[in-house]
Amino acid sequence: MTVDHVVPKALFSSPLPLDMITVPACSPCNSKKSKLDVFLRDYLVCNVDAPANETADKIRAGRYQRAVERKQSELWKEILSDRTDKIRLSDEKGADLGMLVEMPFGQGPMKHSISLIVKGLYYRLLDKRIPEDHSFFVGGIPSREVLLAQIHQLKSMGQIGSAKIGDSKVFACFCQTYRTEEEAVA
Repeated sequence: MTVDHVVPKALFSSPLPLDMITVPACSPCNSKKSKLDVFLRDYLVCNVDAPANETADKIRAGRYQRAVERKQSELWKEILSDRTDKIRLSDEKGADLGMLVEMPFGQGPMKHSISLIVKGLYYRLLDKRIPEDHSFFVGGIPSREVLLAQIHQLKSMGQIGSAKIGDSKVFACFCQTYRTEEEAVA
């Protein structure tokens, strides 16, 4: 057994926080998650919708840039594959402005990465694994309004395990919903 950092160490610059959440993991699983952790890091520091962040800027200019130069970035491997939608951009004179890549948050390596983090947090909180016959949805939330609409929709489906995190000055929410194949209910 090894120790897995549920929230990836790759998302932090040095020094690492002292209170990082860890769970036990077998070596092969931890190794697979480590690759996904780096993918998640690269995705987050390159996301054009992400707000400015000093740590992300530092990672982008350092570890991410070196991984791209060495052709080791898992994100760039995915971008160069035929699994992503790409749009070539040009100005009105036809000058090449580069490429826009659409990589949905709730699919592929991103979904798998976030799913493993959720499973790790669940294990840490309840000291048990999410049952294998349970599944959950992973997706980005672009705004507070969209988040509220999604919470309202999920609550209309019944008990979903919604919890507010933080105090009244900070609005953040973690929602989960899952279903079993027997129940066939989201």
